Amino acid sequence: MSWDPQGDLLAIANARTPTLVLYECSTGQIHTVDMSTGAKALPTLLCWNPKKAILLVGDNRGNFVLFDHRLSRYLGQKWMHWHIFIQRKVPVMGKHQRAIKTGAWNRDGSIFALGSEDTQITVNNAEGETLNTFSCNGDILDLQFTTFRSLAADREEDYV
Repeated sequence: MSWDPQGDLLAIANARTPTLVLYECSTGQIHTVDMSTGAKALPTLLCWNPKKAILLVGDNRGNFVLFDHRLSRYLGQKWMHWHIFIQRKVPVMGKHQRAIKTGAWNRDGSIFALGSEDTQITVNNAEGETLNTFSCNGDILDLQFTTFRSLAADREEDYV
């Protein structure tokens, strides 16, 4: 489960299906979103962009989907509070060889990093293009961004 930064949307994943459930607190509506990226692909990571309603969904096959909730449109009421979406999602295939286990966005939501069971970390821009890749000697348990400001520089830089 993962809350969006505004606290209005709760994304819920199930390890047995590629379909996500999005619960909107303000309206009480429940939406289902198919996040499949291929056969037997199941979600392993949910991570919201800190500035936009974009959900990063990593899977057990090393792929991920960027789902933009704001650009999705309702087709109509299916049953009670369930809705069908025209989905705005961008699947990105082949980033990792094994399951994506952890991820993080930087403070302004312009880049994100993914850590996988293949001991690789990829740093990507908000559109999913790889900016950098490096490997680790062991399991990657968690990723976080931090910002450093040099006394000699007038700008801040993000570090994973």
